[in-house]
Amino acid sequence: SQRGRGHRVTIHDLARVAGVSVSTVSKALNDNGRMAAETRERIKSLAAEIGFRPNALARGLLSNR
Repeated sequence: SQRGRGHRVTIHDLARVAGVSVSTVSKALNDNGRMAAETRERIKSLAAEIGFRPNALARGLLSNR
């Protein structure tokens, strides 16, 4: 894990670790899109394991479009 070294785990980091695209990670974390339940759960488990937290600033920017 890269936590504690000043690096915030990004969705790009999570996608790389999971071996999937950024859009797949996004869909899994937001419970959108069609994918195998196993894939969704694996991504969510990895997110918790490596310390991924959604970036509130980025989410705020997207919602103000």
